[in-house]
Amino acid sequence: MLVKTSSKRCRTDNLEWLLNEIGVKDISEVQGLSVSEFIERYSQKRFSNICLDRLLEVGYVYVPEGEKLVAELPITTRLKNILLRNDVYILSDIVKYSREDIMKFRNLGEETMKELEGVCEQEGVRFISLHEIEDRMLGVKFSDRQLTKMFHLNILHSEDSLNVTDEEVECLIQLDKGMLKKIEKMQKLCENHGNK
Repeated sequence: MLVKTSSKRCRTDNLEWLLNEIGVKDISEVQGLSVSEFIERYSQKRFSNICLDRLLEVGYVYVPEGEKLVAELPITTRLKNILLRNDVYILSDIVKYSREDIMKFRNLGEETMKELEGVCEQEGVRFISLHEIEDRMLGVKFSDRQLTKMFHLNILHSEDSLNVTDEEVECLIQLDKGMLKKIEKMQKLCENHGNK
């Protein structure tokens, strides 16, 4: 396939050119990566999706055992496009998004959301909502914005607050100065529950 970039034409079937476009100087940098690892490192680069397709074709990047590529699922083209546009190449990668994040995906309507829920249930993949996380916080109240930040820091249960790093605390405080008191309160509640 030919793609026009600025004033030059480039062949997207040329793997060496594609790797160069995403900043990879040697194939060994990507060889042996899983699809999820590749997406995590390179998804923000132009042509990364085309490069990933080529790397899968030649076997340099792999799909973990038991995982399914979105492109191979029996789902509508609309849902495939929505997932791929949001860097979900393997269905299980949907868990990096909360239900609320997913519902904000462009072009994802009610019917497509039902289809996604159905395929996830069928494949044993479960994503969670911010309200589920809030229910696990021992009565400590957080705003949706705070819960979203906690979700992205992988603080999904009150017990997770016991293992929060200084870096994560700093991220939470930058969001909201009151977060430190809430986290400390939750930590005390967890410790009290543990002592009973």
